[in-house]
Amino acid sequence: MKKSKAEQIYESIRQEIDHNPPGTRLGSIRSLMRRYHTSQFSITGAIRKLEEDRILHRTPKGELLVRPQGEPAMERIGIWMPDWPSPVHLQHEEKIRREALRHGLEVVRINYSRGYSFRQLETEGLSAVIAILLHRLTPQEVYHLGNAPIPVLIMGRIFDSIELNFVSTDPFQNGMLGAGYFFRRGHRKFAVALSEPRNAICDRRRDGFLAFARATGCSVELIDCKVHEGENSAMTTHLVFSERLRTKTPEFTALYMMSSATAFSAISALADCGFRVPDDISVIAADNVDQAAYFLPPVTCIDADAEVSAGKVIGAVLRLLREPGLPCIHEIIDSSVVERGSVRTLPHPAGALT
Repeated sequence: MKKSKAEQIYESIRQEIDHNPPGTRLGSIRSLMRRYHTSQFSITGAIRKLEEDRILHRTPKGELLVRPQGEPAMERIGIWMPDWPSPVHLQHEEKIRREALRHGLEVVRINYSRGYSFRQLETEGLSAVIAILLHRLTPQEVYHLGNAPIPVLIMGRIFDSIELNFVSTDPFQNGMLGAGYFFRRGHRKFAVALSEPRNAICDRRRDGFLAFARATGCSVELIDCKVHEGENSAMTTHLVFSERLRTKTPEFTALYMMSSATAFSAISALADCGFRVPDDISVIAADNVDQAAYFLPPVTCIDADAEVSAGKVIGAVLRLLREPGLPCIHEIIDSSVVERGSVRTLPHPAGALT
């Protein structure tokens, strides 16, 4: 079977490392991309495997160094992630890795595919697991996660009445914040784009947005981008918006997107069809990636600070490891609006709530 690009790069770097002393610094991701004429995805895949095989060591500052042979092994925690990670998942993973290293913990990624059942947990060689879950859990999965042989901390989901450990923002609050921000800036005609595959988090964001809109008498148009798991949500969103805008003039002035990546696509499609953001349509993204600050216009987002989230996640993992028998950890991180340049302030309609 032909080896993937990441596997080929892994073998090449490993052979090179064999001739370098411990502590030698590996080049930057960008320099490796230029050297191997490949994408960031392939480079990060190779580096992750080198870290898991204890050939490279990542410092708290993010530098990659050749690990000394025979160095004592650090305590390992796993991070379960879907094998179709979004940019925000990857950003959270990077922050968690750095925070874990500060506390002497090594993070190993374990990808799960669509349809994976958490009744069969991969925990060998791990002290704890951080799980990023998107789908709705079955009763059997809840049982197995709650009775796993090692502590499991779920990130990004809330389980109020279930005995599962979690640290999460509140997606319902996210939607409420988005609608409220538009409302305070004079908007009364909203649209919510279902621009990511249907999952529990996106459903709660939508519900929060709709709850605020209904309470304040604002109109909401739901735009189903028909994105399925495994598809490129940004590309599909661009196609759906482009087709829609060619046949129908938007009646809304404010658009809430389920992710930054799809917000970029919607803004691009709007521009292609002659609509300017924020002059004609204002846009908010329901998550926040670093690139949002450098887009044109910079995209207003809703999210918790990634550094704060990583600190709370690793702090919870440490409590679970150091305090056996600890009651379930239920911690909700407040989100806030990251104000940038994609929302315009309109005059408040006469007689409307402010």
